[in-house]
Amino acid sequence: MTINIGTAIDSPVRVDPVTSRGDLQKFIAIPWKVYADDKFWVPPLKLERRLHLSSHNSYFKNAEWQAWLAFRDNVPVGRISAQIDAVHQKFYGANSGHFGFIEAENDPEIFKKLFEAAEDWLIERGVAYVTGPFNFSINQESGVLVEGFDTPPSILMPHSRQWYGPLIEGQGYRPAMDMLAYWMESKVFGENPVMNKLVKRYGPKVQIRPLNKKIFNQELEILRNIFNDAWSNNWGFIPFSKEEFAELGAGLKPFVPDGYI
Repeated sequence: MTINIGTAIDSPVRVDPVTSRGDLQKFIAIPWKVYADDKFWVPPLKLERRLHLSSHNSYFKNAEWQAWLAFRDNVPVGRISAQIDAVHQKFYGANSGHFGFIEAENDPEIFKKLFEAAEDWLIERGVAYVTGPFNFSINQESGVLVEGFDTPPSILMPHSRQWYGPLIEGQGYRPAMDMLAYWMESKVFGENPVMNKLVKRYGPKVQIRPLNKKIFNQELEILRNIFNDAWSNNWGFIPFSKEEFAELGAGLKPFVPDGYI
């Protein structure tokens, strides 16, 4: 794959912290500018983004963060966040931190200034190594797209411009883990020999039923326990709290057809 990496423009880049509601609105709006000509980008709901970035997000019970905007000639051209998650530190060390929400025009200078701001903030708080992007944690949008730019993202998947990977690596970062997404046609969900054997062996002991939306919160707790157990040995795992999973479930509930869970 060959792409053109932008070159710095003469007009200087300024990076300011997000400190007001107006700043946050500009922060949320950056992707609409970056992906204006990308037909595969799926815009998020701005209301959902505002809620996700608000103090009502239960993620902030155990985390702190700061966001920045990059400007050129007083026009927003990029954004980034830095966050420190106490739950992640409990699992992976007290000197770990994250960056996230990276979106910017194709210009190395913008990426350089944004990462300098985020890294300085993290270093001041004792962080020695940084991974990302996480928006905010591995249980939400994670990673940067490096292949498949001609496909739209699904729920909780990131979408990126082709220059993101090279320009992030240009700041000294290296890939930590490959995250894969798969396209599957419904016809592949047919007879499965392994599954048939399991059904024969354990069928009488196993009950299969659809999720009951009438007791949605109780069902979510079952799903949360299953998820946390199933993913506990995966790279970067941190468990969903009850509050975080309830927020995720409430966001997905309107879009999940009956019988799909």
